[in-house]
Amino acid sequence: MEDGTLFASVAIGVAAIVAAFVQRRARRQTARTGPFSAPVWAAAHALAKSRGHAELREEHLCFALLFDASIERRLATDRVNVSALRAELDAHLATLATYRTNEAANVDVAPSLAARVNGVRDDVDALLDVLLEKPTAAIERALAVGRATKREELDSAPSNVVLLKVMDGADRGALVATLERHFALSRAAATFVVESAASDGHATVGVYPPEESMVLVEAAKMELGDGASIELRSDAESPKSVTADAHVTIDKSVELALTLAATMAKESGHGEVTTSHLLRVLVRRDHIADAFAAAGADIDAIEAVLEKDLATVRTLEGADMPLATDGIQRVLRNAVTTAQSAGFVVDEASVIRSMYREGDMGTLRALQASKRTRSELLGALFNRKKTARPKAGEKQIVLYDDDVTTMEQVVSLLTEVFGFDFDSAREQMFEVHLLGESVIATRPAAEADELVERAHAFVRKMGAPLRVAVR
Repeated sequence: MEDGTLFASVAIGVAAIVAAFVQRRARRQTARTGPFSAPVWAAAHALAKSRGHAELREEHLCFALLFDASIERRLATDRVNVSALRAELDAHLATLATYRTNEAANVDVAPSLAARVNGVRDDVDALLDVLLEKPTAAIERALAVGRATKREELDSAPSNVVLLKVMDGADRGALVATLERHFALSRAAATFVVESAASDGHATVGVYPPEESMVLVEAAKMELGDGASIELRSDAESPKSVTADAHVTIDKSVELALTLAATMAKESGHGEVTTSHLLRVLVRRDHIADAFAAAGADIDAIEAVLEKDLATVRTLEGADMPLATDGIQRVLRNAVTTAQSAGFVVDEASVIRSMYREGDMGTLRALQASKRTRSELLGALFNRKKTARPKAGEKQIVLYDDDVTTMEQVVSLLTEVFGFDFDSAREQMFEVHLLGESVIATRPAAEADELVERAHAFVRKMGAPLRVAVR
């Protein structure tokens, strides 16, 4: 490694340590003062001051945001190599002139940045949105490097083949338009694929990374009419459903909800299918409505906000099928990514969870109108089959999450003490991890107490602080 490269790597590492340390220290402070006092601002101020810069600019804030775990996950989901993005920003910051000579002097937030972030100063996701809406030249260049690096990684990753099947009576013009929109094919290429599928029964649309292919296929399915279907293959020989190499299954209930959302949009004369259409379909399903009601959510308030938001969706007279918005694709992509890392099914609950991160603003306002927290609503959904109030003489056994016990230890407890099979134990473990706690069983009082005592002994033997209790 050349000396210059080594120096740059060390500099980035030091900057990362400083940013992470300042963020941790800021989170522990109980009193905050000033308009720019969130941890990310403290990290950005420390970065600017350490470089001798007189102003805190967009690039300082962006660099500090890259050390927030949720931002890292979001950018990774959007196919950006965060390490490459950091390195490019760090290189740019090193080129900025040093204006401040007095080490004790304050670093002021640049007026242009202060005006842009007014009202969203403590929300890291909203801050990133502001920076990416109109990025500076340096941030735009760094993003391009991050995306290019990610593309190089994906080129060597396992891929899925997207296969189109066309039967008699299919609307070929509509199929061509769908392939153009969702798979970035030229009109000539899309026409060739459709005509080949029509004559041979099927044709290959293209080869895509597993995660991206699943999102594209689900979005395209919403626009397919009678006489056509689209699916995945993990190789050229064996057709597969949306499970493929990513080890993720999109539950049929999600496919149904997407279809119903598209139908709702079409019947309303809307030109787009938004996340608000999808959420409205979901909250009107009996089991989800019952779960929300059990959590004390204000379902009428959710409906009212969705009604208001859907009234703003553009209409498109004579549209054969409305188009899926970027918001729908972001929600699906986030749900698939989360499921891929955890190994469970993309179901209705995981889609609603993704709406909190990737949904359109109307969807987020509707969820907030429920007057219940994200954890309360998701907990009700995940546990709706298990959290019925115990009958007289019964107790619920609750498992709580912590930051020390490993996932393998939780699975061992559930299989060895509570009799779960491995797949059920793993799914239960992820529920506990995501929600903080979960009811794992309801038993007669004496049996519940005995199981908890056995669990305590098992946990002590493992040397883990895992907490199990009766309710």
